[in-house]
Amino acid sequence: MCALRVVEAGCRKSLHESGSLMVSVVATALEVSVQACEGAYLTQHPPFEERSLLAFYSSEVPPVSIREYVDRLARYACCSPSCMIVALIFVRRACERYRDRCDEASMPRVSGAENELLSSHTVHRLLISAIILAAKMNDDVFYQNSFYAEIGGISVMEMNTLELEMLSLLNFRLLVDADEYTLFESALVGGVVHAADQSDSLLELRSELLNASYLTVAMPDVACPKPSAAAESHTLAPQ
Repeated sequence: MCALRVVEAGCRKSLHESGSLMVSVVATALEVSVQACEGAYLTQHPPFEERSLLAFYSSEVPPVSIREYVDRLARYACCSPSCMIVALIFVRRACERYRDRCDEASMPRVSGAENELLSSHTVHRLLISAIILAAKMNDDVFYQNSFYAEIGGISVMEMNTLELEMLSLLNFRLLVDADEYTLFESALVGGVVHAADQSDSLLELRSELLNASYLTVAMPDVACPKPSAAAESHTLAPQ
């Protein structure tokens, strides 16, 4: 992911202690990453050489915002807080592997980004497919794809396709060890604090993270509903 850089920062507290803070951090990280990677989509439409990756691509930006979508998944998907972190690790791995494929195929670089998979056209589908895999790998309790499809605003057939395509993109590499998880969570918080330094709208989130001692150093330059409870949901834009 473009904007998530590993930084030297130690977490004294875990994001797991606050569900609302977890949503804010995850959503902000995705928003910042999408903004940083968006340049590629000004000249590539759709941006993929590989037909299979079109499963993640929406011809129109979905009407539900990234923040609303993350909140919805956190509220209804009943996944653990660590599942959200693991899902972001999967998204990052997917983006890195896509860049490697571009390099191997000697695809020309695009001004503004390095052939990034992540954009406002793909982030929703990348996230929901990563959430499914993270829940199945990480959580003791997970649900059928039809449950996640209803929450995510897509058909069961599309959900099944996205899961398979994400598995393929990850090369079935789904294990996340404790060291990688801890480092990523620390980098996640640090990246959001750094982004908040550049945005007045994020100052409250920055203050909450720092005052709660989620970082030891300053950064450099719910009850599970039944599936029907999610039925009022948004649907993603058509592909």
